[in-house]
Amino acid sequence: MTRRRGGRETPLGPPRHRALLGLLLIRLGHVVPTDQLAEELWSGAPPRRPAATLQTYVSHLRRSLAPDSPAEGARLLRFQAPGYVLALDPEHVDARRFEDLVAQARRCADAELLRSAYDLLTAALGLWRGSPFLGLTSYAPLAEESSRLEQRRLTAVESYAEVCLALGQPDAVVARLGPEARHHPMRERLIGHLMTALYELGRQAEALQLYERTRACLAEELGVDVGAELQRVHTRILRHELTVPPHARGTEAGAPVAHLGHPVGHLSGDDGSRDSAVGRSPAPPGEVPTVTRPREARSFVGRERELAALLRLTGDALHGAGHLTAVVGDMGVGKTQLIAELVARLQEMGQEVVCAQSYAGEGVPAHWMWSQILRQLALSRPESFREATASHAGSPHLPLLEPPSGPQSSQTRFLLQDAVCVTLTALSSERPLVLVLENLHLADGPSLDLLRLLRARLHGSRLSVLVTVSDSYSHEEPVRGEDLSGKLSDILGDPGTRTMRLEGLSEQATEDLIAAQVGAGVDIRVVRALHRRTLGNPYLLLQLLSMLGTTKSLHDHGVVRALLTEVPPDLRKRLSRRLAALPARTRRVLEVCAVLGAEADLGTVKAVMEEGEHTAAAVDSAVRGHLLTASAQRPGVFSFASVFIQETLLGELDPDDRSRLHARAAQLR
Repeated sequence: MTRRRGGRETPLGPPRHRALLGLLLIRLGHVVPTDQLAEELWSGAPPRRPAATLQTYVSHLRRSLAPDSPAEGARLLRFQAPGYVLALDPEHVDARRFEDLVAQARRCADAELLRSAYDLLTAALGLWRGSPFLGLTSYAPLAEESSRLEQRRLTAVESYAEVCLALGQPDAVVARLGPEARHHPMRERLIGHLMTALYELGRQAEALQLYERTRACLAEELGVDVGAELQRVHTRILRHELTVPPHARGTEAGAPVAHLGHPVGHLSGDDGSRDSAVGRSPAPPGEVPTVTRPREARSFVGRERELAALLRLTGDALHGAGHLTAVVGDMGVGKTQLIAELVARLQEMGQEVVCAQSYAGEGVPAHWMWSQILRQLALSRPESFREATASHAGSPHLPLLEPPSGPQSSQTRFLLQDAVCVTLTALSSERPLVLVLENLHLADGPSLDLLRLLRARLHGSRLSVLVTVSDSYSHEEPVRGEDLSGKLSDILGDPGTRTMRLEGLSEQATEDLIAAQVGAGVDIRVVRALHRRTLGNPYLLLQLLSMLGTTKSLHDHGVVRALLTEVPPDLRKRLSRRLAALPARTRRVLEVCAVLGAEADLGTVKAVMEEGEHTAAAVDSAVRGHLLTASAQRPGVFSFASVFIQETLLGELDPDDRSRLHARAAQLR
């Protein structure tokens, strides 16, 4: 938060001075009592003479607001019993102007004047130059206002996309919404607009991949499926029915209008009312903020110790203890939620965090994960980025911003990777940097090679690299035809890599999560049964709870019995897809194990299969893929990693085949 005067920024003093200005800004034009200001500034622990201290702060702020005119400073920030009032012109506060422009755009859209709505929304979004109250969100009123403004911004971005689609500008939608979708993967209206724009540009495959990523994210993070509206967009794309009818007014003749279930001309998500807003500090021209990821309205339970450890590690990087940390765990154990909470905490403290994800889909270019990182840094630190890359003749790493379509020689690729490492360490030496690389198990080989090279240069740097890796990824499904397990193992097994393995939630944390979803008072025996069935896996637990008709159903013994015997439909589909992708022999071994019961020994499985060497290899593959778990106490004995895997297999097994396997197993006993 800064003040610009004559095109130059005016310093506003230390954090508490800026916090005072922020507390007055969010009540612009209204008197804020001194007692209230003292309570909010010092959180119930004020100095010995809070009124005198406030007067000192006010004097400093007056000089900052009007350095050449004490009288003007006293007019802008004046005492009016029982407190102080900030009398800035609302037109001089970017957030107020932003909300005014959005309201005007809504009225133009309602009147079907879409070109005017587009211009107004473009101007409104152009006022954003950073995160609201960066570094001041430890003050509760400012944190609340920061969150409110961010939601207003996202609504405006969605409205901008809606108008662009109506004007036949899908390329503008992809440019604006692409980065937003990566950081707000569960905002379905935004995703729907981006899918439509990709489809209009002839990029149907990308639109469908985006839908699947959104669906998986919602399932893992919240235990829910996508909403009906986004499902309809998906279906229309599959059927090539996503039409773009001509609009009657406000556009050029024949300009297309996307039909997404929200009528164009109605910018939904805002009722037009406006609360007081915060001042916005413009950044140098061309700079944009690092986009934050959402903190969903969901309880964060059971991972406080892991969160504290990650915060300590990233804090150490501020003092030159750069590191690579891997968060490893089964699907749904909570890796994404833990990282999202960490990112939110770091950004509240003013730490820059840049996030990227790996994808295993067809057509993903080499180094894609790092291309995402570089593009964001080129936007968030344009001057520093140019300086960091200037020392490389021809900037050999810049092709990552537009990945090459053809093959590269090994030397060219190495020089490119080296240049990226030099750039990242140089940027972190200027200001600490945290990189978050999700789904590393899906990364391409060159991306893993670059990470291995960077890992060796982290010592003494101010660069933190956090990666997430799923234990449940099947090594029988190599990424893009290449077995990368060796490279991944090399990274995870290096002594310099710190590994945090997430296990299931404790029984107490499971009870807390259930209470957050359905309310307190659930019988402890039900909690324990759900904990045993899910092994404390939050995704599996939320999948079960999603089967409830109402939250009160968990107190119905019949419903509870169903939860303890059924596989949730969405989970069954997900497991079915994974099991269907397995080699036939591995699938058959799992079917035999499912028939044999909760545990199976290798000798019995071999006998039922009537194969020896191949059976052992298939069992080993299932263990490495975290479908089976080997007993530590009894060699050669295995159990399913999740009871849901066994139940899905049994449900899909032909009844006659199942009877034959039972009979064969009985003959061996």
